[in-house]
Amino acid sequence: MRKIVFSLPFLLLLTCTTHLLGQLGDLLDAFEVSIDPSGKDKALPTSYTFDYEYQLENIYKGKKDTIVIHMNKSASIVAVVEDGKDETDIILTDHSLKKSLLYKIGKRNGNKGMMKLPYMDLRKIAKKMADRNSTNSTIVPTGKTKIIEGYVCEEYKTSDSKNTGYIYVSNDTEIAGFNIAGISNVDLPNSTSSLPGFQDALLMEMTSHNKKNPKKNAYGFRCVKLNKSKLELNNSEFHRTN
Repeated sequence: MRKIVFSLPFLLLLTCTTHLLGQLGDLLDAFEVSIDPSGKDKALPTSYTFDYEYQLENIYKGKKDTIVIHMNKSASIVAVVEDGKDETDIILTDHSLKKSLLYKIGKRNGNKGMMKLPYMDLRKIAKKMADRNSTNSTIVPTGKTKIIEGYVCEEYKTSDSKNTGYIYVSNDTEIAGFNIAGISNVDLPNSTSSLPGFQDALLMEMTSHNKKNPKKNAYGFRCVKLNKSKLELNNSEFHRTN
């Protein structure tokens, strides 16, 4: 199985925003992962269903990957699906219950397993992000728009001491909250808090590169598919391993 940030599985759903956070002040090199255990004893629902399948084409250092994400309309329940040769891995984060789970589905034997993962409190990270970047980074609307997968997207120019780029967000979808911070109900940096509609926008595209050397840290992603989701996870079907 091809692992994506598997040593920190709770960060998988943030794959698409990892480099963005790094752009805004190299935060990833400095922040301490914040684990919130308050949801560990809460009961899981009978099943999880999702409203949308959101696919991103991710390009970093010339390598291209596709990230498949399923979410509900409020983006409070998000599942990242990796379809491997022998098994399908699904990392689900339920922000309403403060739980993170790894589902594994074997393709040959049909075995289904589930294990608990640490739940990360993104509000603490977002606060550090705001504190560190309130003076050295900007996110400014350009007034331009772009059509991505049929949705009108507003363009914003991003800049900090090292990197610059553009992000495109849409308020035309039914999904609210999957924003620059990557998840619902997470406060954005001070530089964006006053931008109308930005907090609840759907992140559709991003580019970033080093100001002095455009090929250094060049990164980009774009939404290439936004469809109704057919994914359903019935928890009673999965054997719990921890």
